[in-house]
Amino acid sequence: MRVTSLLILALVAIHPWTLCVQPISTSDSLNEAGYAHSSSDLSTIAVPEGFHHTTWANYSDVAVLINNRSMDSVLIGEAFAAARGIPEERIFRLINESTPTGETINAGQFDEFFADPVREMILNRSLGGEINYIVTTKGIPLRVNGGTNARASFDSELALIDSAQYSPAIHANYWTEHAYGPWSDTDGDDYSSYSETPVPIFNRIDQGFYIVTRLTGYDVSTALGLIDLANESYGSRGTTVLDLATNRNSSGYQFWNDALYRADEMVNGTLGFPTQFNQNSTYLTNVDDVIQYAAWGSNHGSWEDK
Repeated sequence: MRVTSLLILALVAIHPWTLCVQPISTSDSLNEAGYAHSSSDLSTIAVPEGFHHTTWANYSDVAVLINNRSMDSVLIGEAFAAARGIPEERIFRLINESTPTGETINAGQFDEFFADPVREMILNRSLGGEINYIVTTKGIPLRVNGGTNARASFDSELALIDSAQYSPAIHANYWTEHAYGPWSDTDGDDYSSYSETPVPIFNRIDQGFYIVTRLTGYDVSTALGLIDLANESYGSRGTTVLDLATNRNSSGYQFWNDALYRADEMVNGTLGFPTQFNQNSTYLTNVDDVIQYAAWGSNHGSWEDK
């Protein structure tokens, strides 16, 4: 990814379309006594005033990207927009008959068929400053091809469009970094510790990039099922699953393992919500009732053994 990912943000500030990968069987209300916390308890997470499912699920700053040449994209995107009350003006339909539908495109195709039309729709609909989040779907490319150090996730490249600060990083070699999140910058070490300053609610104007997330699955029915599962999850909670990679300890990337420890401390220790924190060399799979998930994926030492 071109913009450094924020693990803690991903764990505690996700929108409902990413909440569930399995049905949640527990039905405990988030209003249950003992789960109300003041803002001082939540000083290092993305929403200092805390969460409640009836107040924080606001989609007024969310746009949906649909590739009209992909029936999968149309079905999933329109279903999501209908379920979340997203109006047509915030549905970005790619209507060029030459728009690619494959998983991999090149830089020129990204610019011509995706980035430029999205920029134009945002401008023509006077949505500049109104959109913080963009949802992509199955049927929209996954990756933008390039040289060894210039390949990138489609969603990561899309996040940087129309950004005075980050647009130069699109199609460029290597990655770029941003300052949004709980990391401190002690003696020039960006990831040495966590800042005590509360993380502000995300705003694209302030941060210079969009948060782009994808609603997809192995097939359309799986993706559509995620919408239903998210609907059913309101007022309930599942388990936060954290999977540490022991091969990353004592390496330059150990700070991500440190972030997993911090996430467990915050979600389970401070908030009192259930977590499953795997700290051995096994790559964790087949877990039910998952509401949040963070792992190393293919960078885990036991990825091939899963």
